Amino acid sequence: MEKLELVIRRFAAKADYTIGDLYINNQRICNTLERTDRGLDSSMPLDELRRRKVAGKTAVPTGTYEITMNRKSPKFSQKPYYKEFCGGYLPRLLRVPAFEGVLIHRGNWEDDTEGCLLVGDNTTPGGLAQSKLRWEKLMTQYLLPAKALGIPIYIRIYSDYEVNKNPKISEAPSTKANSYTPQPIDTSDIQLPKELNPLLEAMAKNVHEIWAQERMNQGWSYGQQRDDAQKLHPCLVAYEDLPEAEKVYDRNTSVETLKLILKLGFKITKK
Repeated sequence: MEKLELVIRRFAAKADYTIGDLYINNQRICNTLERTDRGLDSSMPLDELRRRKVAGKTAVPTGTYEITMNRKSPKFSQKPYYKEFCGGYLPRLLRVPAFEGVLIHRGNWEDDTEGCLLVGDNTTPGGLAQSKLRWEKLMTQYLLPAKALGIPIYIRIYSDYEVNKNPKISEAPSTKANSYTPQPIDTSDIQLPKELNPLLEAMAKNVHEIWAQERMNQGWSYGQQRDDAQKLHPCLVAYEDLPEAEKVYDRNTSVETLKLILKLGFKITKK
């Protein structure tokens, strides 16, 4: 594994908080809770970000950031739970413009965020349950192993409140929906042979082409900045011109599809 990428897809923006989904390797892990999404993006001028930001009450700008596990938090290292669990070394987003000390940690309500990212299950409007369980799973199954192996960790955050590449999800759905626990087939033991790389890339490109065609059929067109009102999107370009982070998203979808085919006992051969 060259790198570990976390993806947060924000899907519900409210006056005081923002709910999202956290994905790793194209698999949904849990929900996320942040403060108010004020439309910040990492590509904006720094003075514009500072003008819009409300300290402690603003979600981080959308964008892609490196995560370090090697910087101790002065605040959380004093808390007995974090001191015992990780010595106060929480996942920290680096080089977030206009923000300092953005961490991923436990919490249940928007007042617990203080501009950081919380993880858990969104079972009630504006709140997270099982936050301790989800945070410990994130740490022990993904982040701490990546740290031990020296694998770079990144996080991509984007807002997707209307049409999206990922599944449709609404905040705090019905009780029946809340009782649902996804059980994707475990494909972690499957290694794709190198000869499938051309197929993988072709599938990733086609995933993008289908998404782009659907967007254009709905009246969207290219724009340097995403604008839902004007239906402008920066990813409405040829696959080859996409940012690498977007290509990785499409590749991950294709990787999991190919691995599932092999896991179920099918063979992939070229005529």
